[in-house]
Amino acid sequence: MRWRRRSASSRSRWTPRARLAGKPAAALIAARALLRGDPQEVLARIDAEAALFAKALASPEARERFNAFFAQRGG
Repeated sequence: MRWRRRSASSRSRWTPRARLAGKPAAALIAARALLRGDPQEVLARIDAEAALFAKALASPEARERFNAFFAQRGG
């Protein structure tokens, strides 16, 4: 996704730069460190995390939480 440039007069706190500036510095540094390096290693890490996340979503614990959430919402 590409960000559109805004004129100086129309910049708001919702510009990408401002959004990042509002985040904890340590979290940004850690995220940037994870994304640096060999692109293949980064992609492999993303794939591994996605597989773990998918497994977690399919767990009985997750289903129980989802069912409770949807029961609260009435749907």
